[in-house]
Amino acid sequence: MTRNRQMTWLGARLVASGAVALALLTGSAASARGATSQPIVARMITAVSAATAFRVVIDTTVSGGAAMMGSASRSHLEMIRVRHGATTQMSVITRSTSAKGPARVEEMVIVGTRGCVRLSHIGAWNCHYPPATFAAMATMNDPAKALQGLGLRLVMTPTGHSRTIGGQTCAVYAFTESLTTGGVVVASHGTWCLDAATSLPVEVDAVGSEAVIKGQLPFTTRSTSSYSRWNDPTLRVPAVPGL
Repeated sequence: MTRNRQMTWLGARLVASGAVALALLTGSAASARGATSQPIVARMITAVSAATAFRVVIDTTVSGGAAMMGSASRSHLEMIRVRHGATTQMSVITRSTSAKGPARVEEMVIVGTRGCVRLSHIGAWNCHYPPATFAAMATMNDPAKALQGLGLRLVMTPTGHSRTIGGQTCAVYAFTESLTTGGVVVASHGTWCLDAATSLPVEVDAVGSEAVIKGQLPFTTRSTSSYSRWNDPTLRVPAVPGL
């Protein structure tokens, strides 16, 4: 997969599958036409849109089909997002364990629409990317804008159950979701746990079916996303020279 396709895929995953906005809208196109969002989705939109910082860790296993970047079978993603005024800053570290080779580590830092990527913690940073490469992530401070054009369709249903995670009491919602953009097809289902007091995400457990390339057999993903440090003023993205 080319670097641009990897960036497109990762951007869609982060916007649609965990980092900020998987459950922010009942559907971007429907919302643009003025449709009424589910009350819980509306509350989450308000809470996430107002957030100035957060951290998410996503652990994923992959089976079947063809996986991103070769035959990766497991990945561990850590992302930090902070907002300073109208500028979003993000850092992403992904560690992928391949069934056919050594583990792969990729780091990415984005400030506004500019971004840099490097392989491993000691490799040189490559910052020669056009702003459009990171456009989807750069709009994540505005969830509605980020999801426009991505074709996301989401339904959240309260289960009536609660769960305690890290000392936080969470309301549990079942969800189904589908997204199609730029040849990337994502469909998933599972549960969202939202903080009962703030409606901010705490944990997401999902099973997904994805086809990175049109016409390719889909592969299955199982992931757990854990959110923390909402609105933490001490949260920072790593500094990259020249960015």
